[in-house]
Amino acid sequence: MGHKPQLCPHGILGKSKCKLCKKLRRKQWYNENIELEKNRAKKWRNEHLDEYSKYQKNYGVKWRENHKEKLKIHRQNYYQENKEELNNKSRNYNNNHKDERKKYDKNHREQARENAKKMKAKRRKLGWIAMNDKFEGSDAHHINNEDIVYCPHELHHSIWHSLSKNINMAVINNVIFEWLEQTNQVEWIIV
Repeated sequence: MGHKPQLCPHGILGKSKCKLCKKLRRKQWYNENIELEKNRAKKWRNEHLDEYSKYQKNYGVKWRENHKEKLKIHRQNYYQENKEELNNKSRNYNNNHKDERKKYDKNHREQARENAKKMKAKRRKLGWIAMNDKFEGSDAHHINNEDIVYCPHELHHSIWHSLSKNINMAVINNVIFEWLEQTNQVEWIIV
C-alpha cells in the first residue's frame, strides 16, 4: 500500500498545496522572527535610501490617495485603541515646547488665528470648507454644518443667528447670498 496524502485543516490535499496553510505558516514564522525582519528591512532601507524614497513618493502617495476611507478608519481605530498614550504624548510635547509654539504663533499670527477658529469649529462638529476667499475684515459664516462663507464683519453681525438652534439662519444666509451675488464672488448660489 502506498503513502496516503495528509489533508490540511481546510480540506485540501496536502498542506503544501493549500494557500491558507502557507499564509498561516508565513505569518507564524514572521511573528516568531519579527525583530530579525525589522532589522533586515531597516538595513535594506538604509542601503537603498534613494530607491526607497522614490518608491514612497510614487507608490505611497498614490496608495493614500486611492484609499482615503481605509486610512481614515484605520486612524480612527488606532486613536481609539491608543487614546491615552497619544493624548499624553501630545500634552507632554505641548508642555515641553511652549516657548517655540508661542514664538511660532507670534510670527504667524493670522495663520494661528485661522487654525484656532478651525479647531473651535471642529470641536463644535462643524466643517470648514470655504466657498470664497478670505479678505481683510472678513468673518467666517457657517451657512450649514460643513460650508463657510467669508463676509464682512458688519454684515455678519447685522442679524443675530444661531446655527445649532437654527435661529435666523435662513434670514442671515439670504442676506449673505445677496451680498455675494452683488460682489460677484460666487456663482453657485440659488436664492
